Amino acid sequence: MDRREFLKQSGLGLAAGATAFGAGRPVAIDVSKDAVAQSAPVQWALGELKKVVTLRDDAPFRISIGGAHLVAAAVPEAFTIIPAANKLNVRAYDPLGLVYAINELDQSE
Repeated sequence: MDRREFLKQSGLGLAAGATAFGAGRPVAIDVSKDAVAQSAPVQWALGELKKVVTLRDDAPFRISIGGAHLVAAAVPEAFTIIPAANKLNVRAYDPLGLVYAINELDQSE
């Protein structure tokens, strides 16, 4: 089973796929002020994500995006997407990892 199929079957795909967001479910995106989250590649990926979601600051569903301070292992390009009640926590050690994570969120297949 590939990663995308696993995410779909585990339910994370439903929480993170563009079709779930695009179905009129507004989301709020909270971006950390750390250097990883504020890097140019991550800002580009956020711009791409914002094209496929309905943004609203007071949305009940939130995506929290941040850098390495919450990732246990300092592994380049690694990322985590952790579902919680009405929230996804997205973390990565470096900008490329965070770009990969954000791109996972905007995949609709």
